[in-house]
Amino acid sequence: MAGLDEAREAKAALRRELDGCDGVGGIGIAPDSAESPPTAYVVRVLVTDESAAARVPDEVHGVHVRVVLTGTIEAQ
Repeated sequence: MAGLDEAREAKAALRRELDGCDGVGGIGIAPDSAESPPTAYVVRVLVTDESAAARVPDEVHGVHVRVVLTGTIEAQ
């Protein structure tokens, strides 16, 4: 289980790794479960397609990474 500080470090590392990759729409931190208050965190990556999802690792620095397939995001 990763705490908030570990998740922040993993997010920064993953942001550097995925910088400039097509199909990556966003990288953030999210609770790992519905516990309130949260005790564990994951890095969440928003991607537009499966090819982008395939480039995202399952784990960074011991922190789990969750991929969310969003499709193309456009301003309205």
